[in-house]
Amino acid sequence: MANAFYVLGILGIIWEIICLVELVKVHNFLLKLRVKHKSEDSLSLYTEKDKSFLFFMFLYLAWAIVGLLSSQWPIFLFFILFSLIPKKNIYYRFFDALVSFSILIFILLNHFHFKINLNDYFMSFFT
Repeated sequence: MANAFYVLGILGIIWEIICLVELVKVHNFLLKLRVKHKSEDSLSLYTEKDKSFLFFMFLYLAWAIVGLLSSQWPIFLFFILFSLIPKKNIYYRFFDALVSFSILIFILLNHFHFKINLNDYFMSFFT
């Protein structure tokens, strides 16, 4: 079951690769979504593409939150906190995509190859 959870991380990696390759398109799309969100009757302004995107981003967030229940919770916590940084500038979005991509690769490699128990590792700093 844990393997299936971590394989879903590949979808997050694909999203971060799209953000890196099509940076301008993704940034403009997300800015348009922000403008739509701030309008009064925002639900009627969303297209089916917007709604699908928001649904998949919600699943991506839910996957990261469920990751807080794993032995790799410190890295998932950093991943979630890092995603809360506002990305108004395209350079921030690029940096966010690059760091998120790196974190997701580490999460997958750690689960399937390195087998580092991050819970014990980080708790050793506090004892």
